Amino acid sequence: MGLLLALGLLLQSSPSDVAAMKGVSHLRKQAAGFGGSWELALYTLVRCSETETGAVERDLLERMLRKPPESTRSAALQAMTRDCIKNGCVRRQG
Repeated sequence: MGLLLALGLLLQSSPSDVAAMKGVSHLRKQAAGFGGSWELALYTLVRCSETETGAVERDLLERMLRKPPESTRSAALQAMTRDCIKNGCVRRQG
């Protein structure tokens, strides 16, 4: 539950917010331990990153493209991530 709350708060934060950037940094460092929440972590990284896609995001994107959704939640997160990438909804405003 803590991970979901942290990710939710991160999505609401401004990218220039120091706490939000710490959250993005933490997600990148913990990429291997996402378990069943990797799609949520990927969506958060794509949505909140101020920089170009890094190695962690690329690895998770490749995983998303190789693996079909296993649930409605998974399908929704994958669709939102694809939409963000396609329509440029990466948050870069200050």
